[in-house]
Amino acid sequence: MLNFEDYDMVSDLIDWLGHSIQYKFIVKLASKEKDGTRSSFHREYSYKSSYSDVDMVNSIKRSFDYYITLESLNKETYIQIRPQNMIMIQNVLNQVYMWLMNDSLWAIKNKALVVKGKPAPLVISNLPMGKWISFELISIEYNGQYDKGVRIGLSDESQYTDVRIDQFMGFVYFMSSINMYQAALEIINYVQRPAFGTNMVTFDNNQGTYNKPSNYNEGDAYARGNRTIVPPTQQKSFFDKVKSIS
Repeated sequence: MLNFEDYDMVSDLIDWLGHSIQYKFIVKLASKEKDGTRSSFHREYSYKSSYSDVDMVNSIKRSFDYYITLESLNKETYIQIRPQNMIMIQNVLNQVYMWLMNDSLWAIKNKALVVKGKPAPLVISNLPMGKWISFELISIEYNGQYDKGVRIGLSDESQYTDVRIDQFMGFVYFMSSINMYQAALEIINYVQRPAFGTNMVTFDNNQGTYNKPSNYNEGDAYARGNRTIVPPTQQKSFFDKVKSIS
């Protein structure tokens, strides 16, 4: 039977861009350590209290990753968008929105909608893994009807998707309104927290020892015994110190 520790990722499909590209919101529930082992986003620590009325206290440390992806079903196209990319993307999407609303850039010629005085494509570069996204105004014909649209280039001259104005506006709304951290928290709440004591490491500050939790397995990393935790000289959290010796 599966338990909390068996889940690695939660993925929400948000919508489509054109007929071939999905955009999703991803939350990673584990990370890979340098030695290749898996580390859960949820860890607990028990250590000697500084309070006068209790001997030991417990704390929870969480460390999770979250991002938006643009990807094709066959994974031939895969682009990540992280929090540090959002301001640039929102600025570019706002510019494309202004193009779509600017009637002076559009005209009817031979009963077809055309772009006149076409602006140069806008490009967002320096995305994770060296990827980029471009946006270019186009006219889309569908069953003899014409509509405004955007061609979105996906980090390759041959990889793009043509998106009608209504679908593109849905993308603009999502990207301009999402709070990525809050969305990640809501997904984690859907998963729910594990039983108290999961991934628990207990420290005895006097003896410099630790106790393995009941759910310990050899793949987990814990502090070595007979080792004293020395308060850092610089401002650094207790849990950063624990992580560095785990």
